Amino acid sequence: GTPVSGVATGGELDDADVARAVAASLEPPPTGPAPPTGSAPDSEPVPTRWAIPEEPGEHEGIALAFRVPGGGRIQRRFRATDAVGAAEAWLAGEAGIDFARHSLTVAFPRRRLTDPGATLGECGVGDKTALSVESGR
Repeated sequence: GTPVSGVATGGELDDADVARAVAASLEPPPTGPAPPTGSAPDSEPVPTRWAIPEEPGEHEGIALAFRVPGGGRIQRRFRATDAVGAAEAWLAGEAGIDFARHSLTVAFPRRRLTDPGATLGECGVGDKTALSVESGR
């Protein structure tokens, strides 16, 4: 073929290469979670990229208590395998917290949960853990 500036010709780039490149460009980023599933069609979208997991039953998962700005406290059950980002997404919808400007902190021993992709269990968050929402990321 005739060389075109910046384009490989002469069989260097075939249709299969182009198809793979297009398919790869359409895939979600590898660090992002799966898109939300099972949402009610009339539910409000959550302004984050994390899906909010279904809450485990009363005798399943881990019970967490969150102290939110203004002194309020809210509780919910999660699974230890749920991502920190999923808990943040739930809190964003439940209490209107902007996690671009806030972070979750475990009360004891005190530590900030800085990786939204880490699971709660990986961060040492277990049943009946108290967490605080604090300013700063």
